[in-house]
Amino acid sequence: MRITKRTLSLFLAAVMVVSVFSAAFVSAAEFSDTNGHWAESEIDEWAGRGVLSGYSDGTFLPDNNITRAEMAKVIVSAMGGGTVPTENYFSDVQQDEWYYAPVSTAAAAGYVSGDTDGRFRPNDYITRQEASAIFARAYNVASGAGVGQFADAASISDWAVENVSGLVEAGVIKGYEDGTFRPLDNITRAEVVVMLDRLDGGSEPIVTTTPENNSPATAAPTQTASATPKPTASSMFGGGGGSGGVDSAASRSNTL
Repeated sequence: MRITKRTLSLFLAAVMVVSVFSAAFVSAAEFSDTNGHWAESEIDEWAGRGVLSGYSDGTFLPDNNITRAEMAKVIVSAMGGGTVPTENYFSDVQQDEWYYAPVSTAAAAGYVSGDTDGRFRPNDYITRQEASAIFARAYNVASGAGVGQFADAASISDWAVENVSGLVEAGVIKGYEDGTFRPLDNITRAEVVVMLDRLDGGSEPIVTTTPENNSPATAAPTQTASATPKPTASSMFGGGGGSGGVDSAASRSNTL
């Protein structure tokens, strides 16, 4: 049988499509520690999109905290990437580090900023208010009516109030059952994925039922570097992930 160039081209195109979808499925389904997790579907969804990947040992570590550098990687990937600027925005982000490209790209896009002393603190765990600021900026979330509904509203930094209130009004976050937001708590990897999914029109917001961490978009000048050791640069977000998480995934029904 004679094989024409057109037939061969169609065959190769079909093979490429199958390969792409197979790769996405494997990336989403291969995690050994997300089965039954409260954020399993969101993790699978965004891993399938290529925004997230796991550790080399097949884990995702959903309840571990996430660093500021990893958060930059997530938001840049979710926004479709971007041109890496030649300008070095932060004194502690060097070009030979894995996070140079995502952090610099996020800074150029206005998603993140650093301390008043010019540092970004890439390996510090990110807080709930910082993560909220990053998401609100990236998705152009308008400011809300305020944060007075939270019992600990006074703990939310002035620079984060508009971002947090905007996400509350947009239905992305609601806080804890005790009426707090806990802005300075660290946020987990799973929680970041769920926030991302909600902003993208996915899962519904729910009230947090167990202790959990917070996270912001930019660096808070008063924060200090985390002393907890972190894994190296091959984590699910493309960099080193935090070690210590929050409460057990099995005991948590939601996040923010």
